Amino acid sequence: MYKQRRETIRAIFNSQPFTSYKELEARFPELSSMTIRRDVDYFQNKGEVVKVRGGARSVKFMMTSMDDTFDKRRSENIMAKRKIAVVALNYITAGKKIFFDAGTTVMALASALPEKRLNITTNCPHVAFELLKHQDVVINIIGGTLNRTDLSLSGTQANKYIDSCDFDVSFIAPTGFSEFNGFTTGNWSECDVKRHVVKKSQKVVVLLDSSKFNKSMPYTFANLEDVSTIICDSRPPERVMELAIAAGVEVIIADEVIS
Repeated sequence: MYKQRRETIRAIFNSQPFTSYKELEARFPELSSMTIRRDVDYFQNKGEVVKVRGGARSVKFMMTSMDDTFDKRRSENIMAKRKIAVVALNYITAGKKIFFDAGTTVMALASALPEKRLNITTNCPHVAFELLKHQDVVINIIGGTLNRTDLSLSGTQANKYIDSCDFDVSFIAPTGFSEFNGFTTGNWSECDVKRHVVKKSQKVVVLLDSSKFNKSMPYTFANLEDVSTIICDSRPPERVMELAIAAGVEVIIADEVIS
């Protein structure tokens, strides 16, 4: 009997990123809450889910990314990313605690850094290796599970490290931005890391090339009111500008600043 029940629960976990205890209790009203929690413990011990507040997240979805590979994204919109990086340099000050996320636009920023004494934390090994070219940069790499698609480190260990930090400024590159879903990415674990970074940052600078406007991915890590500045290569759609102004977000357009 319990074997059939657990197969049903496994199918539920494999069908969606998050399943709440309330959902399982409604699906199996004849079971006690304690029995439901023992079943969730069973799947966590098998490495199929991770328990979180209110339920469990499916490892299947945590390890799956809808983003393109890091190398593919790095070869796209190269000039736009370089323009954004040049402007973003104005927000980097010696002595500040800085976070670089795993985006390819952030990689362009790492490549453009001048020789300056900086303290930078990152969850991307590729970004860390690029920072090695700068002798005066202190490089902190968070631990965690390596995502093969976007080459980012994430997971419980990564989030605990971030929660122990306070960043003066963080540079984050989302996969997309839309009016209704905010800043999004295609990988849940990376989304969770970005969300933790946003909460621990005094200033959040979003690096967003024009191809990402009005684009939405499955996982939202921030909304406009959560960020300080958006740096983009060309002027965003007017609706985006209106929303940013209403939220008090600074929008810097690289094409206008550089030219």
